[in-house]
Amino acid sequence: ISDPACIVFTSGSTGTPKGVIWTHGTLLNDAYAGAERMHFGPGDRVALVLPYSFAAGLTVVVFGLLNGAGVYAYDPRALGIRGLPDWIESQNLTTLHTTPSLLRSLTGALADGQRLGRLRLLTTCGEAVYGRDIQAVRPHLPSDCTYVNWSGASEIASLAFREFPPGEPIPDGVLPAGRPAAGKEVTVAREDGSPAPG
Repeated sequence: ISDPACIVFTSGSTGTPKGVIWTHGTLLNDAYAGAERMHFGPGDRVALVLPYSFAAGLTVVVFGLLNGAGVYAYDPRALGIRGLPDWIESQNLTTLHTTPSLLRSLTGALADGQRLGRLRLLTTCGEAVYGRDIQAVRPHLPSDCTYVNWSGASEIASLAFREFPPGEPIPDGVLPAGRPAAGKEVTVAREDGSPAPG
């Protein structure tokens, strides 16, 4: 479980990109977190629209395949955003995982009244997401679709999930990261590095 499974590279947002070793345990923990918090399972048809060379894209593959779901790939960079809504529908996809930027582009590509009728789950990751992003796409989602703000980093894989079930109001501003994922512990530290009281 502690043997290396792959190397993922950080974005370089804090300096030079660096390689991070993910172990088999990292992948298994993420698969478990996906099943526990987002209910991935054999009936799912998972949309892979993030590059699988990106840590989140690799995690989407893990969420799907290690929980018995099908994974279906579409590269919006090569195929364009305009065809994405029809592809989601034609493949009968049940889950979609994007960055907030990609979600904004997808929302802009949807026609008035067009629905992504079979999605039960929509997630975003990779950057801050705003309430307005989810408020804009909700009219295009089925009434029973859950939105999840999924956060993490290349160094730690999935960190936290904040579920917004159908009908729960989406707050304005930056959406919260949520509760820690399975197998993760979060400590809030003071400026001097000592743990802040819980």
